Amino acid sequence: MKDLLIEILVEEIPADFAYPASMSFKKIMEDTLKNNGISFKSIIAYTTPRRLSVLVEEVEEKSKDEIVESRGPLLESAIKDGSLTKAGEGFLKSHNIDNIKNIDEKEDFNKAYIKEVGGKKYLFVKKEKKA
Repeated sequence: MKDLLIEILVEEIPADFAYPASMSFKKIMEDTLKNNGISFKSIIAYTTPRRLSVLVEEVEEKSKDEIVESRGPLLESAIKDGSLTKAGEGFLKSHNIDNIKNIDEKEDFNKAYIKEVGGKKYLFVKKEKKA
């Protein structure tokens, strides 16, 4: 893990605005890192009349991999008479799944599977999103 220093050069900041501006910059950095799954130890804000800076200590070099589950169309509108409908075909195509043979009853990565939600069956796809 490394430290990250970000400095923004600005026109002369009035003294009354310097502290609130640096705290806003710190909050924006904190929210951005957290929302993108990047961990860090702490963030310290600095300000001068011509600079806003944040020092992010022990920041991860990349975000963590995450598992993304996508819900597709209702099973009854995705498959009719054993064939894919346009809705089913489009959903599978958008997830790089070739054909109906790649649909399974059990959850598996990079395959479409059937899952019941609220008493109705849907097509789902689970993929690992690499950082």
